[in-house]
Amino acid sequence: MDWHDQQDLARYRRRKRKQRDYQANYRAKLADAKTPERDDVAAVLMGVYLDVLVLDHKAAVEFSRRLVEGLVADGYDR
Repeated sequence: MDWHDQQDLARYRRRKRKQRDYQANYRAKLADAKTPERDDVAAVLMGVYLDVLVLDHKAAVEFSRRLVEGLVADGYDR
C-alpha cells in the first residue's frame, strides 16, 4: 500500500492497533471463561471418531459418509 497522505497512514495504524487490542481482549475472555475454540472441539471430535472406528467400523464408515455429504452440501469439493 502506498501512503501519500500521512493522515491515512495514522488512521490505518490506529485501526490496526484497535483491532489487535480487541482480539487480545477477546482471546483473554475466552481463556478466562474456559470457552472451547473450534480447534479444541475438532480435536475432541477426532478422538471420539477414532474410538468409534476401533469399536464399530460400520458406524465410523456411516459417520464419515454423512460428514462428507454434509461438507459437499455446504459447497466443498468431495
